[in-house]
Amino acid sequence: MLRITIFFLRFNYEICLVSHDLSHKRSLQHSPDIVLPNLNRWHPSS
Repeated sequence: MLRITIFFLRFNYEICLVSHDLSHKRSLQHSPDIVLPNLNRWHPSS
């Protein structure tokens, strides 16, 4: 029972990661000029 629950949670977690990654790439394609300053703010050394 516990093994099934862990598998189900991991499966949901991976689906969430994939969907989040796809939405992030989509937002990057639509608005790069908004996302890039945020990346520069998080990494000021580069």
